[in-house]
Amino acid sequence: MNAYAVVRNDRTEASDVAALMSGRTLAGLPEEQTASLIDFFRRNKYPLIALRGRIESVAWAQAVEADIEECESQRHEFVLVRNAWAREGIESIAIKSGGFYPPFPYTSDNLDVLVRREHWPKAVWILEQLGYAWLANTDEERKILFRKFRGGVSVSAIHLHAWVGWDAEFHEEKIWHRARCAEDDPTVTVPSREDVILINAAHAFFENKRFSLFDLERLRRYWFHSDIDWAYIEGVAERRGWLDGLFFALATCAHIEREYFGRSSAPDHLVHRWETQLHRWPFVRSHYRRLTQRRPVELPFRVSFAFSKVLYYRKLLNDQHETARRRFSSMRRTLLWGIKQKSHVNPQRSMLVTLSGLDGSGKTSHVRALSDALTTCDVTHRVVWTRPGCSSPYRTLSAITKLFSWRRGGASNAERSAPRKAGPLRKLARLAWAATNVIDLTLVYTLRVRLPMLFGTVVVCDRYATDAVVELRSRLHESDRLARWLVGLIETLALRPRLAYLLDIAPSEATARSADGADADGASLRRHAYLAAAGRNGLRVRNANRAFGLENDHIVLEVLRAYFAESGTWLNGLLLSNPRQLNEIDELFAPAQEGRP
Repeated sequence: MNAYAVVRNDRTEASDVAALMSGRTLAGLPEEQTASLIDFFRRNKYPLIALRGRIESVAWAQAVEADIEECESQRHEFVLVRNAWAREGIESIAIKSGGFYPPFPYTSDNLDVLVRREHWPKAVWILEQLGYAWLANTDEERKILFRKFRGGVSVSAIHLHAWVGWDAEFHEEKIWHRARCAEDDPTVTVPSREDVILINAAHAFFENKRFSLFDLERLRRYWFHSDIDWAYIEGVAERRGWLDGLFFALATCAHIEREYFGRSSAPDHLVHRWETQLHRWPFVRSHYRRLTQRRPVELPFRVSFAFSKVLYYRKLLNDQHETARRRFSSMRRTLLWGIKQKSHVNPQRSMLVTLSGLDGSGKTSHVRALSDALTTCDVTHRVVWTRPGCSSPYRTLSAITKLFSWRRGGASNAERSAPRKAGPLRKLARLAWAATNVIDLTLVYTLRVRLPMLFGTVVVCDRYATDAVVELRSRLHESDRLARWLVGLIETLALRPRLAYLLDIAPSEATARSADGADADGASLRRHAYLAAAGRNGLRVRNANRAFGLENDHIVLEVLRAYFAESGTWLNGLLLSNPRQLNEIDELFAPAQEGRP
């Protein structure tokens, strides 16, 4: 059944969308109109795969191809997880799937997967064994987010659920009894038609506070069927305390469809029942009336945050599955979480990560990929690049010194740069040069590393104290013992990193990659100095001769796991938002933690 029909002859966005969704092909659209439609479907999370070939346009074909690649990539990663779970007897349901083509919900921000509560610890452990990072800063009650990165890019995001809920449970165990295998994809288990209606109505209204075109599509695909068990749908919502929210969401979606496309696919008797039932709650009925007067109707269709929250808290108080004590505890916790969210307070711990190595070892590429991963994980961070003699104060002082030296007929640059034996005056000059660099770099590290970390920023250093010591000592003669010792103070005075990496690379390969044409002999000496420093300072040596992705994926995963393992803060503690506080109601995390790699 094509629920949407073209109801307008003029070229409006709604008429084009209705034509595409009714199976028609549009030809001769201007490129800007095609681009506008692509943007519309993207904003509404609608899968372009379902509309492939509907617009005769190069831009449309490219957008569909991008969706196909994204879907196949995400699905490939999910199949690996699903198969690993299946070998351990763990069932899963893709709760955001509508059950129709494409059944794999690749347009969702992350793949929401439900597992049974008794399987939660094992499911967590398997995800970590497969190289996923647990993003503890996005934890919710009985829900945790995992991401897998390649080259700093997230290739899979799995939101693992032990219940269907958003800070509180909205469904019942019956969802497992009615789940089915998707007809178009045997690897995906999806909710029943009734549960699709329940989940998407609750998620759109209570969680997102807006109804997208795809939300509407997942409802209208089933609500006109005569065999839909509406008694089951209403029963679950009533026992869980959100029957008013269900009726409001369904009536609102019917209104959106009618206003946007000219008619509603929902049977008249159902729409009448939904709107009539709202009379049981005058506040809800009054808000619905005001909402239906809004013009024009645009998708996604937003609803009032305050109104949604009022019904949400009423749901907490009316949930028949919970004791009175648990209901008021849920009210307190969700109120604090709501304050944290709306105030945009995001306290986090600081951490220092450094990458060292020869020029050409790939430090900048690794830092860039790590920065991309931290951005994806919503971790506030900054990248700091340092090198001896590159700060503004040092350059100013150096320019003044050179000018004074030139006026007195000083040595050439080549002579000054050569580490050779000299008389007491030259040795004294090199000692002063070393002291100046120590002071300069200590100030740089204080201002650009220590200070930001006081405010909870993660700092990633492209070159750090080890690089400075290796470089400065390579410019000094072995006889300059005092100057070499002084340079070593840079490592002593610098803040010790939480994770420090040495990208070890063959000198010949580093010379080939280096932009400044460094000599192989000098690179070999510096490599030995780096390896000695790694043993002295505990740097983790990574083989930079290997493919970039192999090493980078390991570094990114190691950094994220180290950071999120200690993500709790005192302010989050006051707001009951630290990971263990969010999930204090059950101890399912303990077995998973014991098996963490």
